[in-house]
Amino acid sequence: MKQSTLLLLTTLLFLSVQASAVQQEVSLKVEKRDCPSCPFMIKRAIENIDGVESASVSMETKVAKVNFDDTKTSVNDFIATTTELGFPSNEIK
Repeated sequence: MKQSTLLLLTTLLFLSVQASAVQQEVSLKVEKRDCPSCPFMIKRAIENIDGVESASVSMETKVAKVNFDDTKTSVNDFIATTTELGFPSNEIK
């Protein structure tokens, strides 16, 4: 009886955590991009972050759009990643 109750409570907890995940989209202004391959490098680096569903980077507008699971990653992770690559960025609100 105790095991089945514990299993039920664990399952309910797991489902409630999964249900609270919210898909987010953020736009980042990415500076210092001057070569045609820059958007591809930035996109690949962002997509390698756990929780990122998709990313796109525009050479013309210098904007990166990221769709992500906010329970696994955050905007600060994207900013840190682009900055480490040499392309400082900030959130467009």
